Amino acid sequence: MNESTVLNQSALATGGSALQRPKPSFWRRAGTLARQQPLGVIGLLLVLIVIVLALFAGVIARYGPEELSGIPLTGPNSTYWFGTDDFGRDVFSRVIYGGRISLLVGFLSALAGGATGTAIGLISAYEGGWLDLTLQRLVDALMAFPSFILALAVVAGLGTSERNVIIAISITMIPINARIARGSTLALRNAQFVDAAQTIGSSGRRIMFRHILPNILGPLTVVITASFGWAVVSEAALSFIGLGTPPPAPSWGNMMSGSARTYISAAPWMALFPGIALSMLVFGVNMLGDALRDLLDPRLRAR
Repeated sequence: MNESTVLNQSALATGGSALQRPKPSFWRRAGTLARQQPLGVIGLLLVLIVIVLALFAGVIARYGPEELSGIPLTGPNSTYWFGTDDFGRDVFSRVIYGGRISLLVGFLSALAGGATGTAIGLISAYEGGWLDLTLQRLVDALMAFPSFILALAVVAGLGTSERNVIIAISITMIPINARIARGSTLALRNAQFVDAAQTIGSSGRRIMFRHILPNILGPLTVVITASFGWAVVSEAALSFIGLGTPPPAPSWGNMMSGSARTYISAAPWMALFPGIALSMLVFGVNMLGDALRDLLDPRLRAR
C-alpha cells in the first residue's frame, strides 16, 4: 500500500478531503494584505524613499551637507531645488543627509528600547513573584515621568551627542514595551503549548523566547514601529531646542531651529522642507506599522 493510498484512507476516515490546499506563502499573504490595506503600501513606499535617499545621499546630493555652495538665502530654483540657507548651504543636500541621522536614531532607539522592554516584560510575567513585583515597580517609576521630559533629563545629564540622544530615547520606550510584553505573556503563560513545552523539559528561557515571543510579535511590532516614529520626532525636538544632535550636523531638528526661525518670513524653505521630510517619514512608519500588525498576527498565519 503506497503513501497516497494511506493518505486517502486517512482523509476518508476523518471525513476530510484527501487533497489539502497548501498554505499560502508569505509573499502571497503580503500581496493580499497590500490589496486590502493600500495605506500600508503607501507607508512602505514613503519609508523606502527616505531610506534610499539617505543611503545614497553621497550620490544624489550635488553638494556636501556643510559645503558653502551658493549665495545665502537663495530661493528654490533649478540649481538649488530646496534653496540655500543663511550660510549658502544647499538645503536639499542637507535634508537628504539629515535622513541618515533620523533613521539611525529612530532605528537604534526603537531596537534598544523594544528589546529591553520586551525582555523585561517576558521575564516579569513568566517568572512572577518578587521578580515580577520588582521589575514592574521600576517600570512604574519610568512611566511616572512624561516621555519627552525623561529624555530631556537624560540628555541634560549625559550631554548632547548622537549617542546620548539614542540612549535617552530608548530609555523612554522601555515601559510601554515592557507592559505590552507582560500583558501578552500573561495571557499565554498557561496556554497548552506552554504546558507541553514544560512537560518535555524545555527551559524557561527557551519557552519564553522560542514559544511565547513569536506569538506576541503582533502587538509588539505595532508598538516598536510607532516608537520608531516617536524617536524620530523626539530627536528632532531635542535638536530643535539645542539638546539633540549638535550642529553643524544636518539634523532635521537643527535645520528647523536657529537661523530657520530667524528667517522664517524671508526664507521659509529653510524650515519647510525639513519639516515635510520629517512628517513624511513618521506618517509612513505609522501606516507601515498598522500593516505589519496584520501581517504578523498569528491568527492570520493560521488561515
